Amino acid sequence: MRILLVEDNKADARLTAEILNDTGLEHEMVWVNEGRKALDLIGSDCNFDLFILDHKLPKASGLDILKHLRNVEKFRNTPVIMMTGSLSPDDRFRTEGDDSLHYLVKPMTLEEIDRTVLAIKAIVLGKLA
Repeated sequence: MRILLVEDNKADARLTAEILNDTGLEHEMVWVNEGRKALDLIGSDCNFDLFILDHKLPKASGLDILKHLRNVEKFRNTPVIMMTGSLSPDDRFRTEGDDSLHYLVKPMTLEEIDRTVLAIKAIVLGKLA
């Protein structure tokens, strides 16, 4: 499984990498720290099985990347996890109807990290089923 992580905060990127490792799923993670770099990768010949996007990014937001993904045939139904510190219903409203989009709040406690590990595992296993 190949995962593109788009996260501008280095500590959050490291934590996400640890969470992915804790899932026990075989994967390769590619990390970029700004939206424009993600858009460039998406436009190349690269293939990804899962996208994990920070909501607020420099040079293109997570929502900008999501809109672009949904216009690229090979990624139209690829699962996307939007990692955000925001609990705003407005953010979710703008993406309603996208069944392969999942929102996860950036973990703060060990309990939240455990729930995030389980959620990511369920998302990935659901895609592979």
